Amino acid sequence: MRASVVAAVFFAACANPRVPCTSCYAGDAGSVAHPFALDGGASPPLSFAFTGDTRPDACDDFAGYPKDAMNAIAAGMRAKGAAFALDTGDHMKVCKGTDDAARASALRQMQLYKSATDAFGGPFFYAMGNHECLDNKALCDQSDPSLGVFMRFLPGVGTPYYAFDAPAAHGVATFVFVADTAWGPDEAAWLESTLARADASRYTIVAKHVPVDDTAFSNADVMAVLRRHRVTLLLNGHAHEYRAGAEGGRAVTLGLGGAPVANSGDDFAFGLVAEQADGALLVTVYNAGSGLPRDAFTVTPN
Repeated sequence: MRASVVAAVFFAACANPRVPCTSCYAGDAGSVAHPFALDGGASPPLSFAFTGDTRPDACDDFAGYPKDAMNAIAAGMRAKGAAFALDTGDHMKVCKGTDDAARASALRQMQLYKSATDAFGGPFFYAMGNHECLDNKALCDQSDPSLGVFMRFLPGVGTPYYAFDAPAAHGVATFVFVADTAWGPDEAAWLESTLARADASRYTIVAKHVPVDDTAFSNADVMAVLRRHRVTLLLNGHAHEYRAGAEGGRAVTLGLGGAPVANSGDDFAFGLVAEQADGALLVTVYNAGSGLPRDAFTVTPN
């Protein structure tokens, strides 16, 4: 299947808080996006990049926003030939007291993040993190002022969770973005039905923020749904470090997108996922500063 990019960039309308999210990125209202056309022809191998956790250390710190780190990550992703990219959440740190002040701070930080992801030059998809909730709540609803701003930068959907299909050489890859810090009955039903459909895909890639082993924020209900289905690769952030191997070797935690690192001397980083001739997915994690690989492993398709 050849990939025809239907919508590759965000529009300037996203800077206007009165513009609905569907004006910012082509897609359907609801929780299904259509950034790629699947036209039935031969497709090149799947290739995408990922990172997570790009936010300042201090609340509402525009001057301290890690633009340089994210610019280096975007340049590295582009240099490695990724067709598109995604993240696993935390694009801001908002602590302003009033709703209007929180929205203004969230918008400014999302614009800073978007300016870096625009430099990647291809589609870039965002997941929700706990810092998309005002004051870093473990769970928030869509009335939250920070979350409302964040959602205007999503691919034309009306929820902080969404999914889309992308073409691959060996079939279809379904990408599922879980909002584990906005979890509720509607998302639970959506995730179950979305993964049931995705079980027929060659690959199912899940992007969510919180790793399974996090004791404060991890959502057992989310993981229970994921474990009932055929997840090829589970991408997480939240912890400002890199580790892999959980969930039978299919889970990756990469929170080195510019936020303060957990381990002194660590480098900011991104991952590249590349479909191989045998259908396996090769996951390589690169240091953003040097461009050198720090780890690599493969996962088999569904």
